[in-house]
Amino acid sequence: MAAVGEDRLGRYPALLDVTDRRWVERLTRPEYQREQLVSRALLRTVLARYLEAPPETLRFRRTERGRPELLGESGLRFSLSHTDGLVACVVAAGGELGVDVERLRPNDLSATVGRRYFSAAERERLDALPAELRAGEFFSYWVLKEAYTKARGLGLSMGLRSFTVRLGPGEAVLEPAAGGPEVAGGDGRPGVCWLELLEPSAEHRLGIAVLNTPQAPRVVSRWIVPLGSEAPASPRVIARTPPAVARREA
Repeated sequence: MAAVGEDRLGRYPALLDVTDRRWVERLTRPEYQREQLVSRALLRTVLARYLEAPPETLRFRRTERGRPELLGESGLRFSLSHTDGLVACVVAAGGELGVDVERLRPNDLSATVGRRYFSAAERERLDALPAELRAGEFFSYWVLKEAYTKARGLGLSMGLRSFTVRLGPGEAVLEPAAGGPEVAGGDGRPGVCWLELLEPSAEHRLGIAVLNTPQAPRVVSRWIVPLGSEAPASPRVIARTPPAVARREA
């Protein structure tokens, strides 16, 4: 978001529809207004390319649980997340997906947030790490767990302690927590969940979850500033679900 100057920011309301503009205008804190304006401008810019339609003409609805969806029969699925300095938007043609991005912070959240929201296996892993590595690992777990709950369309209501993300060298695998229900499929169905953990910058972690697709998703990344620059991006892949593991769990 730092790449968005005030002159360009002033042009973003024209990319939104009336409902979005009014919602942003009602926000009282300038930093929240900026985050929401950039996020919504990016989402509409990206989706408009797939739909070959002006960004301001796109219409959305919300599910019973508040998840935004495109109106119409485009088949496109999307997820959006923003944090200090970065907005992440993922789009796919079919399948359910979720994304979460977080800025790394030096304070140790594992003793507070981690104990409240992480499974026993995840807490044990965090406790075993040296203090200087704990923050990075905490956010790696967090973004993947958040991405999965978004892909399920449930958000934090599904209970983050009911499943475990197992992180190993280059691998990220979703598992039920001890005594917990099956994971991955949604609607009571078991299925495949593909996870990908990325480092878009030295200060951020980004997690993607894609449900019930037979093949590993091919992630194509780009840096986009709405109404501005665009370039290929090559975020470092920290971990992903191995195809052999996903086939075994299908």
